[in-house]
Amino acid sequence: MPGETDDQKKTVMKTVAAFANGEGGSLLFGITKEYEVIGVPGANIANEEDRISDLIDDWCHRVLLGDWRSTPLLTRQASSSWRCTSRKARNRPYATGTKNVPIQYYVRHASRSVPARRTSFVALARSRPPESPPAHPFGLA
Repeated sequence: MPGETDDQKKTVMKTVAAFANGEGGSLLFGITKEYEVIGVPGANIANEEDRISDLIDDWCHRVLLGDWRSTPLLTRQASSSWRCTSRKARNRPYATGTKNVPIQYYVRHASRSVPARRTSFVALARSRPPESPPAHPFGLA
């Protein structure tokens, strides 16, 4: 879980942006890199989902509306684990940053979220679907 400092929040939010810039995927909370279920002590899944959602709204540039879904995995006494899943986002590229943290674009390389190089950024921008033409105000084609 992201902590309270900007560095701790950035660690999770850069991964959110990198997943959105890629093919989507799942973030597992309360599970170690070795796949051991340890839970998030004292976590209330509903409150933590709201917190993650608020962080995504605050940190991710281009809003990821409706792109993340949360699924409880395991609830033990005094701890919980869950998965947040993203589908492939449409309006790439996505970045993270705040007024205190410079905006940076990220992509996934193996199991890491890394800053996007210029070539990756250009490829992401070109992969966007074409914009729909605006509707005619009188319904005419």
